[in-house]
Amino acid sequence: MAHTPEFNLFLSHYRLLPKHQFALVRVSHSALQEDGSSLAESVAMMQQLGMIPSIVLDTKWDSFLDTEQPIASDRESARRFGAIADFFMEQIRFYGGEAELVKPAIDVRSIPSLWEMDPSAILDCFNRHVIPIILPFGHKNRRRVYINGQESTRLIMETLSPNKYILITEQDGLRDHDDSVIPFLNLSEQRNYRHILSQYKPLIREIRLQLNRTPDAAAVITNAHNLLREIFTVKGQGTFIKRFTIHATSKIRDLDIPRLKQLIEDAFDKDLVEDYFNEKFKLIVYEKNYEGVAIVKLIHGIPYLDKIAVTKAAEGTGLGGTLWAKIVEQYPTLVWRSTTSNPMNSFYFRQCHGCIKGSKWIVYWRNLNESLILEVVHRINAIRSTLR
Repeated sequence: MAHTPEFNLFLSHYRLLPKHQFALVRVSHSALQEDGSSLAESVAMMQQLGMIPSIVLDTKWDSFLDTEQPIASDRESARRFGAIADFFMEQIRFYGGEAELVKPAIDVRSIPSLWEMDPSAILDCFNRHVIPIILPFGHKNRRRVYINGQESTRLIMETLSPNKYILITEQDGLRDHDDSVIPFLNLSEQRNYRHILSQYKPLIREIRLQLNRTPDAAAVITNAHNLLREIFTVKGQGTFIKRFTIHATSKIRDLDIPRLKQLIEDAFDKDLVEDYFNEKFKLIVYEKNYEGVAIVKLIHGIPYLDKIAVTKAAEGTGLGGTLWAKIVEQYPTLVWRSTTSNPMNSFYFRQCHGCIKGSKWIVYWRNLNESLILEVVHRINAIRSTLR
């Protein structure tokens, strides 16, 4: 993969994380059989870039889309898993990587929520720059038992808090009834997901439960061939799933101004004027980690969307759409403007009820009284530019 500015942006972001918090990769048995070589090559490349994922391999009877018992005890489980894992490690070594089977101490109890895992063996791998492949076994009453992939994942998510939960399947993401890949799902929105094929609903429920335990993490569903493209590009190549926490305030003192300023300047690649935050704002809607923001002012009593922005790392995640939905729900009547070269104009054209294009600005509106249009457009065109 070429080291483009986009690639370097994501690489810098991931390298800021503690080693053990980069990602957990869970691989379906069918995906491993179908394209294990591509996955091994991608994982080895991540390791060479200083990004080491934890890996959980699902066995043949342990499908993402099936309801499974948390544990099983047959000896055949150990034999089959060992063969699968050994072959995968050989492939990783072939591409210049180094991986190791890891057996974390898991205390299995009658209720899965009471299980405990000692991550020392996994953390030791990260300290030695080795990819840990997690052995799905624990002990119950001194007897070794097989733990299914969902429970292994839960324990790792709770213990290590990885930034990404990546599910490798034979598909390149969730699909809708038109057989199109769904690029993102925002779990913050109250939706019934009727547009998604029913076979994926159990997987969405499982991801929702996993992300409930680690609310700052995101999930990705893709295939082995597209893994690097999914994590190193804005557009991605799979389905990105996250629960965004959105806050709103009208008080500038409630905000971390340096972080907000950095967010806006990162999104627009421009500097804010020095006195921007001295202005009066009607509402500021923002993601809790300052990955996105929408700022509303009043122009002669009419809500004016002054800024809507997401960081470059958050592009393509659906966060911008979430912020937009919050604003139009709060303000059915809304006006805003964008430069004629703004790449968001195609989205704005679909969302507005009308617009007027000038030499520099396009002014848009929703539910604006016709008698006010020309006056409002004139006032908005006269607003000073706050980015330079």
